Amino acid sequence: MLPNQSLIKELRKQFNISQKKLAQELGISQSNISRIENETMDPPYSKMITLFNYFLELDPTLLPDYSAILQMQDNLKKCQVFTRKLLSTLKETKSIQIL
Repeated sequence: MLPNQSLIKELRKQFNISQKKLAQELGISQSNISRIENETMDPPYSKMITLFNYFLELDPTLLPDYSAILQMQDNLKKCQVFTRKLLSTLKETKSIQIL
């Protein structure tokens, strides 16, 4: 679970970054930054990851719980890739019947 969208505004102000600068840095429109901060837009998960990663690069200690979540997500993706490869190999060797 990602931190609340309104945290974007707090972090942006903490680092004295304008909406315009943040938008330019990340390739997101300034109006979308505003809508995200005011929670009038439900941004794609990938956009929120991009926003929080931006602030984590400025100060990795800001969101320790979020950093742990990203690490868990990365580990999960690795497990999923491994599982797919394993199932594919087992299927090829006919060691398992895939329904």
